[in-house]
Parts: sequence; structure tokens; C-alpha cells
Amino acid sequence: MVCYETIDIMIDVMLSSTVDDLLEDRSAVVEALEPTRLVGLLGIAPVDGPSYGASAYVATLEMAVECDLYILLLGHRYGFVSDRGLSATELEYLAAYEDDPTKILIFRKLVKDVEPRQAEFIQRVGEYHRGYYIREYEDASQLRGLAGASFAQWIEERAAIGRKLDYFDHFIRLAVRKSPFPSVRPLYVVEDDYIELKYRFLSKSYTIHFDKAHIYNDFWGSIAMLESRFEEWRLDRYGRHS
Repeated sequence: MVCYETIDIMIDVMLSSTVDDLLEDRSAVVEALEPTRLVGLLGIAPVDGPSYGASAYVATLEMAVECDLYILLLGHRYGFVSDRGLSATELEYLAAYEDDPTKILIFRKLVKDVEPRQAEFIQRVGEYHRGYYIREYEDASQLRGLAGASFAQWIEERAAIGRKLDYFDHFIRLAVRKSPFPSVRPLYVVEDDYIELKYRFLSKSYTIHFDKAHIYNDFWGSIAMLESRFEEWRLDRYGRHS
């Protein structure tokens, strides 16, 4: 007999942002996700989570690593700056990114008078090739709808892949879904220090190597590099860009 209480089907979601200026927005995300009955929310107010036997610094970075989904809200404030010279929110973001770049959703509130360091942070996380597609919103009501729809889309994709992929598995998962030529899928080789993708089209082979250290340091930039190489190969094959 299966004891359903022993099966962990909850999705741990960390909500990360400055708090005082985005409390209503944080509540909107909670209101969007809690009715699904699928999530366990991590973070501070208005999340009603357990106490941790660790400093706030250690506990929140651990949450960012261990969570299944990391939701970042960006407002006008950069927030408290730690001894490392970065805000608590940016440190949490980096910890989540270093665990799994594909588990991050980012929402930005359209506000005036954004602090200079926050503007720089927003620019970094939203950089065209290396960052994320950030959904913008004007108020908590709009965010509630965006958060619910984004979560539904995210969970649909994750349901098909499970939880056991590592950082480089996620890179391969995204890379093999892309192709420079119609109906061509790559063969790939994973070694200790690199990943190789090889495509064969009309009796000609095309190969690209990715150093694992580069993927780790610039996940989305590596995906963009693959797309750029595709354009080069198409130009070589067809004499024109696609």
C-alpha cells in the first residue's frame, strides 16, 4: 500500500526582493501561488515559514540554492548591502543562478527614481544575451496574474524533466532542443571539462565545444553563443542568414 504522506510533491518556491517597498507585491505572488496547493513558500514576510538555526545570511542563501523555483521581484531599492559588497537580494539571485539558471523567474515593477545600484542590477539580470526575459508590471494586481501564468508555464515544462538534472544537464536539455538546420538534432558528448555538440546535415558535419567552466560562468551567454554559431553554419551552408 502506498502511503501518500511520504511522497514529496511540494515545489519549494523562494520569493526574493527588498521587503518594505514591495510587501504588497510579495503578497500578490503568495496569493497567486498558494491556491495551487503545490508550493511551499520560502523567504520572509509575508511568507509564513519556519525559523532557521542560522544567520539570515546563511539561511537565505541556503534557501536560494535548495529551492525548486526562485522568484525575483525588482523595485526601486537595491536594499541592504552585505560585507561582500552586494545586496542580500543580489546574493540570493547569484546563489540560485549558480545552482540552476533555469529555475529563475524575474518580475520588475515599473517605478520611478530607481536607485543607481538597483538600475545596474536590473541591467545585469536583463542583459539581452546573458540575462533573463523580465516581465514588467505596474501594480500588485497585474503581478498576481503574471505570477500565476508564469508559474503554470514553468511547472508544465518542469513536470516533463523531473528534479534530478544537474547544472550541465540543463544546458544540454536546452541546447539539444535547438538546431541550425531543419530536422537535425545533435549528438553530444560530455567529458570532465567540456561538452561537445555535433550536427550532421547534407553530408557535412558541424561541431562546437563548450568549456564547462565557461558554461558555469555564463550559462545564457553560452546558449547565445550556440545561436550565433548556428548563423555562421547557415551562412556556410546556404550562403545567407536564416
